[in-house]
Amino acid sequence: MRGLRLAGHPLHPALVHFPLALWTVSLAADGAALATGAAFWVQAAWWCIVAGLAGAALAATAGFVDYSLLPPKHPAFRTATAHVTVMTCASLLFLLSALLRGEPDSVPGPGALACSILGLLAVIAGGWLGGTMIYRFGVAVEPVERLEPPGRDAPSA
Repeated sequence: MRGLRLAGHPLHPALVHFPLALWTVSLAADGAALATGAAFWVQAAWWCIVAGLAGAALAATAGFVDYSLLPPKHPAFRTATAHVTVMTCASLLFLLSALLRGEPDSVPGPGALACSILGLLAVIAGGWLGGTMIYRFGVAVEPVERLEPPGRDAPSA
């Protein structure tokens, strides 16, 4: 399975880091907003959620192309399906959080905060599933020639 690549590297794994980081920062900004009451943190959280949603749309597009190329009989197919489902739920929870907040300078209520927290928990679970596909099943990984360790007969310096 080749999937979408950029300069020979799989595109989906490169793109997922942006929404994951932005959504994590959004919760940290929410915490800072609750602790300080500063409008800056309220706005930062909202914009991180929105930018994370945009990044997630790009990552999901690349991921869906990869998913569509995975044969249903592949040992990772069930894990991939769970990954898609959990990450879709995470994105929807962050979208709901943004909608509940309304505008960038609206202080988030308990519902918006709960959606963000549940969304981040879903992202963690979905990331675990994504890692399982790569590290356990080798999805999107091409074998490389293994370097032989230096022999024991090599002279020591």
